[in-house]
Amino acid sequence: MLKINKLKKIKSNFPVIVGEQIISKKVCNSLIKEISNSKNFDDMIMGGRSRINKGSKNFNKYISSSKISKKLFATFNTESFYKKIDNKFKTEFKANTWESLFKPKKFNQKKYTLKRKVNSKELKRLLGKNYKNPNLNLDIDFSVSKGGYRLRPHRDDINRIYNFLIYLTDIPKKMVGLLLYTKKKLTKTSEKVLEDFPKIMNLIN
Repeated sequence: MLKINKLKKIKSNFPVIVGEQIISKKVCNSLIKEISNSKNFDDMIMGGRSRINKGSKNFNKYISSSKISKKLFATFNTESFYKKIDNKFKTEFKANTWESLFKPKKFNQKKYTLKRKVNSKELKRLLGKNYKNPNLNLDIDFSVSKGGYRLRPHRDDINRIYNFLIYLTDIPKKMVGLLLYTKKKLTKTSEKVLEDFPKIMNLIN
């Protein structure tokens, strides 16, 4: 269902792999139809993106009635898929300067992270008693965005190992924003702390 072999690294300060037509056009159209037909969403972020989040009642109902979305979810929600992606990054980025020193102890298919700010106490509960053998799980949402939706620069949750973005529709190049930013100046403080929503004036792409 997912053509991982088409994923290739791009020139970036970050370990990023991208690809086009990773999912067939037919599957994309089916996913678009299923998500668009959904009548209930869990939340809306940034005033324009409605989400159905793993772990919610809406998500369970959506998956049970959406054949292709269920198949996509089942593909992602496995330890074997995680290992494929992990190996892909190791192959593309042989220096491994970004790699976590400690391997996940267990992949839990049923577990999910609540959509809220993860503080240090919550993070410890997610990872277990120590960081050497963290537990691992998939967080996923099916989203639909209205015209004009845009997301300001932000830092994703610190408990994530890999982030996936799958765009089901084409976006005109003039409408595409920047995906990755970094700090203009790194001080002893900013190296340790990066705000959830840093000011654009302090960032470069």
